[in-house]
Amino acid sequence: MSSEESYRAIIRYLTDEREPYAAGTPGNTKRKIRKAATCYVVRSGTLFYQRRLKGQNDFTELEVVLQDDRRRELITAEHVASEGGEHLNQQLTWDFISQKYWWRGEEEIAT
Repeated sequence: MSSEESYRAIIRYLTDEREPYAAGTPGNTKRKIRKAATCYVVRSGTLFYQRRLKGQNDFTELEVVLQDDRRRELITAEHVASEGGEHLNQQLTWDFISQKYWWRGEEEIAT
C-alpha cells in the first residue's frame, strides 16, 4: 500500500462509521489501519497527524500532505524564505516544513 493509499484508508476509518474499511480489506491490514489511526484526526475533511510534544502530554497537529506534487511545491516554497527571498539550507527548509506539515519520509524528501 502506498503512503497515499494508507492515508486514504486512515481517513476512511476515521470518517466512515458504516464502512470504515474498503471491501476485501484483510484482517491484518484492518489492524494496521486501526493502530495507525490513533495518531491522526480529521478536521473539516483534512487529515492531521498528532505529534506529541517532547516532555509533555500535549500534541501538535500537522497537516498530512497526500499528493507528491503538493509536497514538492511546499519544499520549493519553503526553500526560498518568504521574508527577503533568502535561500534556506536543507535543515532550515526541513525545520519550516515540519512545523506545519507531515508525510512519511518527509525528511528524506526535503533534503
